[in-house]
Amino acid sequence: MRDRLLRALKLSLAVLAASPSIPAQASELTFAIPFRFVVNGQTLAAGRYHVTSERSTLLVRGYKDGAAVMTIRAESGRDSAPRLVFHRYGERYVLAEAWMDNGSGRIIPTSRVERELRMESARREGRAKASEQVVVPMP
Repeated sequence: MRDRLLRALKLSLAVLAASPSIPAQASELTFAIPFRFVVNGQTLAAGRYHVTSERSTLLVRGYKDGAAVMTIRAESGRDSAPRLVFHRYGERYVLAEAWMDNGSGRIIPTSRVERELRMESARREGRAKASEQVVVPMP
């Protein structure tokens, strides 16, 4: 059952990524990310990425790779600059939030990979340690 759901999700994301134009309600911004990072369990190389938010999906597309993840809508209550927020565990970065424009954002639920990184970090530190937040603004 889970495999069927994952295949259906991958197929729908492939169709979305292959569509020639982005619908009017979608928002796409470009970010230069200076480090490797994880999105939905997939590690992406440092580089320039187009980030698209449409409904509850966040699509991160680079020159060679990309990933998609289901998100939760968020509002900052004030207009703020577009930015991506990462949680940093040692040298590993996990995409946690995407703030597109006009104070609208997408929160990415904590993934299995991030939970594992958090536990590994706690073992190394000998106590539970919160991740460091790293913000990447739009250039």
